Amino acid sequence: MKNILLRGENLTKYYFTHKKKLKIVALNNVTIEIPEKSVVALVGESGSGKTTLGKILIGIEKPDKGKIFYNGNEIKLNDRKIFSNLFQIIFQDPYSSFNPTFKIEKSILEPLILNKSYFENFNINRNDLILNILNEVGLDRSVLEKYPYELSGGELQRVAFIRAIITNPKIINWNNFTIVTPQFLNYSKHLTSIVVSAEYDGITIT
Repeated sequence: MKNILLRGENLTKYYFTHKKKLKIVALNNVTIEIPEKSVVALVGESGSGKTTLGKILIGIEKPDKGKIFYNGNEIKLNDRKIFSNLFQIIFQDPYSSFNPTFKIEKSILEPLILNKSYFENFNINRNDLILNILNEVGLDRSVLEKYPYELSGGELQRVAFIRAIITNPKIINWNNFTIVTPQFLNYSKHLTSIVVSAEYDGITIT
């Protein structure tokens, strides 16, 4: 039996309409357990709360009630450093998640700069790491000098994947994906994946 890596306990989240006239319950007392090195799908129609749940589990949003546990230890919901070190998210639309004024190299280097202690502790060369991952996902090093709008959607999606995994997170949130390719899964097989989708027919692992 796999170790439970992430647990959300009694998670509740409210949203309010304009001037707080109406309270909308996005999540109501939800408890979920995610095993280590597994692929867990959160599937549901628009407005079902799947995206909210996925974001709360990785610290992008805070629940109004409930707790998050990682490896059995409760995570303080306001500890942004722990969440950013452990979790990353990849959005389906990569163009909306990149600064259009940054070249690809700068976009990839941003999380590395924020997590520089990881590379100092393990004596990892950043440039070598970037080039190795580029090769693994089938991208040429020339993309580093390009801007997001100069890449195809598929190329930029692979860059988004690189940016998410390069700091060695433990859990990846694939936000609103319906297809996860083996190229991504093979490289991230040591990770735990949360796949958020609106497709009732399920997630396709190609």
